[in-house]
Order: sequence, then structure tokens, then C-alpha cells
Amino acid sequence: MLQVEKLPFYQWIRPYLENRQIRIVTAKKKEYFNGLSEDPYAMHYLLSGSVKVYYIAASGRKFLLDEISDGQFAGHLTKVLGHKFEPSLMAVQECKLLYFPRNIFDELLKIPEFAAFFYRKAADRVYYTYQKLLLNNLFSQKEMIAFYIYMHAKERYFDNPLTDLEEELVISRRSVFYMLKQLRDDGILLRDGKKYYISDMKKMEDFIEDIRAFKESMQ
Repeated sequence: MLQVEKLPFYQWIRPYLENRQIRIVTAKKKEYFNGLSEDPYAMHYLLSGSVKVYYIAASGRKFLLDEISDGQFAGHLTKVLGHKFEPSLMAVQECKLLYFPRNIFDELLKIPEFAAFFYRKAADRVYYTYQKLLLNNLFSQKEMIAFYIYMHAKERYFDNPLTDLEEELVISRRSVFYMLKQLRDDGILLRDGKKYYISDMKKMEDFIEDIRAFKESMQ
């Protein structure tokens, strides 16, 4: 967990911490941020844990926009930037966060150093979304699934929930199963119960070479 006293903007938030206008709050696993405070447009800074950022349509369908971890701001960044888009935020596991009431956050943004720090963090998230858009347009679903498995496998075994893969890559369950079958037919993967095993690492690395090089070039 990040220590509040060592945060780069601590000197500007210290008075608000002392009178508890800014405070540490906890989001439970799978909890949406809507219920964390009476201020629906409050901002948060992650001290520990990770958060998924969704757009939820009126039909109930969810679209994963981003996943952020400690050291990032979470909340209605688009409101701060002057836009109307309102995402939903859900704690992936229990999170500790600094809670900023919106009026206090607006006051802090008048401090040039704090504003510069915040906008750099916001720009990082825009850049991440830009990368994700390019990946979806430059590479096939099969390449993206293979790369996802390669990056998340432990000792060649991949046993992450397929729902995480579907959300991250915005691919339907039917397409995921079809591509996994193709990777098995190619001799890259083997199925072991609910797990998948990278049976030929060289074939896997050759297959994902282009997407891996792209990711490295964007760092």
C-alpha cells in the first residue's frame, strides 16, 4: 500500500487530511464506487488494489474501458476534463483509496503543480486507450488471444477466467473458444481440464512476435 505521506502531492493535501475533508476509504471486492460517498463525482487516488472502468449501456451490457492500479486517479475523469461521459468503476479486489470531494479536488486543480501531476496521469490513461484501439485494428483476434495467454501464463499454464480475457479484448465467448481451438490445432496450446498449456513455446513466440514488438515499441 502506498504511504500517503510519501505521495508527490502530499504537501498540498495535508491540510485537508488533517480536517478529514480528504480521507482514506475502502472499496470491497466487486463493489462499485457509486456507494462509497454521497458525492457521485468524487475523485479517488488508489493506494492499493486495482479497479476496472466500465461503460454500462442502458441494456445492461458492459464494455471494459480500462483497468487501473495503485498510483492512479479513479473517478469521473471525463467530468474534470469537461465532458459528459460517465463510466462505472468496480474494485477488482479490496482497494484502499484517498477520497477527494469534488469541490476540494477542483480547489487542488488550481495549484499548478497538482494540476500538472493529475493531467499527466490522465494522459497516461488516454495513451493506454489509444494503444488498445491500435491493437484491435492492427492484429487479429487470434494473435491478441495468443499474446494475452502468453503474458498471463504461469509456468506455461493459463488458468485465468475466460471472462477476463473477453472483457480485456472485447471478444465474444464464441469467438474465444473458436480461436482457442485454432491455437490447439496449430500445436501451440493443449487443453488440460479448465487450464490451457503452451505446448510449443517457440511456435507461440513466433506467432506473437509482431504484436510483442508493437507493444514494446509503444512503451
